[in-house]
Amino acid sequence: MFCFSLPLKSSCRETRTLLESEGYLGNRGIRTLFQIDYQAGKSTHSHSSNKSEREILLVPGTKFQVIDQQILSKDFYMIHLKEIFIRKEILEDFVHKNQTKDQIHFVEQNLTIDNIDFITNELYSNAHWKKILFSKSNFTEDAIKLFMYSLKANCYIDSLDFTFNEFNPKISSIIARSLRIHTNLKHLDLSNNQLTELDAQAFGSMLTTNKTLETIHFSSNPLGDHGMLFISRSLQFNQTLKSLYLNQIQLTNKYTIEISHYLQQSTSLERLHLNENNLDDENIHIICQALSANKQIKYLHLANNRITHDCAKDFAMILQESTSSLVELDLSKNPLGDTGVQLIVQSLTKNMVLTNLYLDAIEMTNASLDELIQMIRVNKTMKMISLKNNSINQDDIHSLLNEMKCNQTLEYLYFNDENTITRETEFTRI
Repeated sequence: MFCFSLPLKSSCRETRTLLESEGYLGNRGIRTLFQIDYQAGKSTHSHSSNKSEREILLVPGTKFQVIDQQILSKDFYMIHLKEIFIRKEILEDFVHKNQTKDQIHFVEQNLTIDNIDFITNELYSNAHWKKILFSKSNFTEDAIKLFMYSLKANCYIDSLDFTFNEFNPKISSIIARSLRIHTNLKHLDLSNNQLTELDAQAFGSMLTTNKTLETIHFSSNPLGDHGMLFISRSLQFNQTLKSLYLNQIQLTNKYTIEISHYLQQSTSLERLHLNENNLDDENIHIICQALSANKQIKYLHLANNRITHDCAKDFAMILQESTSSLVELDLSKNPLGDTGVQLIVQSLTKNMVLTNLYLDAIEMTNASLDELIQMIRVNKTMKMISLKNNSINQDDIHSLLNEMKCNQTLEYLYFNDENTITRETEFTRI
């Protein structure tokens, strides 16, 4: 990564057309054009006598990172720059403008310890912010320690988003230790941080004592089986966590029995996302047994795994139970086929709870149409069914529309971006 600073103020233009004119770069000889993603540039448009130039001034000390370089044509080069390291005066202005909003986003700003110090001082008195987002902020251990300490003094922030920061185990440990006794935070997003089982161990330990977190995202981290086990173990002690996102965490189904045991013991969990984890029928069967015993979970997402019609029987049994608690089920991008669809749809003729069903890209054809029509005809709770990217022809869509007119609760039927049936419009772009 190559970075540099501008020692003097620099004049730029908003459009490339002017810069390629003879008075500037022209169109002959060796030329280099800089494309700049800036944060603190000041427009002179309202003060300039030449409005067409659209001038932007960059102040001295502005620091840039080289993002890309291209050869546009013979002897014509372009270098893509991005401003980094937010300066104190810029940060102060940004915070001041967002001081009374309910959330503030620090995105791709490479915050320094001085920047964090200023933000933490604001936290001591700010009563408006409910959510802070730090995405791609490249925290140091000292910076995260300072921020988490100041968070204890703020009783208004209930949501933290730390996505795309690539935390190391030491930073994860600092966050986890702070949240063991934190009494305000309800939502924590740690997606896309390269977290491993060591990080999961720290956060799992935190969850055994934390009494306020309701939602936590671990998606798109290589937690693996051991990491999943550490998180699952905490569920038997935690009594407040309602939503757990564990999409794409590189499971190999090693501890499915143990994980299912802990899921069964959870007394608070209502939403569970396990999309894109390569879970097969054998492992899903074990998880379904836990779900059959646990009546707390209402939202279950298992898209893009390896679930076939053999396991559809397990879901059908859960949905047929009079004590079933599921209100939303996502089995999209699993090779269920028509046999699997028929089993699930038939069970919904007796189900009185489920409202949202996602069956996108499950290798369904019109062979399942009769069962689907019968379910729509008798079901009294379903509000939304998504069947995108399946082999359903136009005649089948019209048949479903006719049944939808008789159903008093079904509001949306999704087939693809061009074919959507809603109760209000009946047909949209069919």
